[in-house]
Amino acid sequence: MSGVNILVISDTHGDIYGVQNVLDKHKTVVSHVIHLGDHSKDMARYMLEGNYDYTYHIVNGNTDFYSDIYEDRLIEINSKKIFITHGHMYNVKLDLQRLTYKAMEIGADACFFGHTHSQVLFKEEGIFFLNPGSPTHPRTANDKGYALVRISDEGNIVGKFIKS
Repeated sequence: MSGVNILVISDTHGDIYGVQNVLDKHKTVVSHVIHLGDHSKDMARYMLEGNYDYTYHIVNGNTDFYSDIYEDRLIEINSKKIFITHGHMYNVKLDLQRLTYKAMEIGADACFFGHTHSQVLFKEEGIFFLNPGSPTHPRTANDKGYALVRISDEGNIVGKFIKS
């Protein structure tokens, strides 16, 4: 079975050991890791140390002060355009309308966002949306975790939540 596996994590808020545990658990099955902000430096540390053989993608969150990392980005993985953002610039705690419009405007196939610390997965306007929650600071005990996303060679995108 071919395709690409992506680990998506957000809102780690300085829990470096929590990040390391998640990375260690999946080091043989994922090729990309995406951190959606609020302590993006938690992931940047591992990027710099080179301890893992992942392709990293990170964006800043609303608590990532004094950083030169992008607030949002459009990346491409396995021929799919993925819009990654923390979500605070799109008021995702209020509703997802601005985020949906932005993803549509830029032609995204998928949109990954954080900020709410709550796990969400749905499809809207043909776009796959995912919020992995937080592995360290969830809104509820049921939302403590992160996500794994698979993009098949045929272009199918599926996701599942992993509890931490």
